[in-house]
Amino acid sequence: MEVRLNKGTWYRVYAGHFASREDGNGYIAEKGLQGAKVIDTLGEPHRNLCIPFRAPGESETLRDFDYSPYVVKDDDGKERLYLGAFNERNRAQRVLEELKSKGIESRIVRR
Repeated sequence: MEVRLNKGTWYRVYAGHFASREDGNGYIAEKGLQGAKVIDTLGEPHRNLCIPFRAPGESETLRDFDYSPYVVKDDDGKERLYLGAFNERNRAQRVLEELKSKGIESRIVRR
């Protein structure tokens, strides 16, 4: 995900979600991901909920548009497709606008 910081634009790469910090660190060690670190994204309250999984009238998926979506099974048992973990609503809004320009319906939701 693109992140604009004081020192310029950086890109975060999310490699999955883990049940514990130890599991995440084990993954980093197993894959030899130098410089990687486990971060808690639960404190980042915004993300984009994408509806539907495919762009309307298209066969492309979000991955075809160079996004890295993730699926979460909610308490009601439904699987939902999300993008990002943003600490500020305006960052989630930028992604929402990008998705809209590509014909992908989404909305910003709280984590």
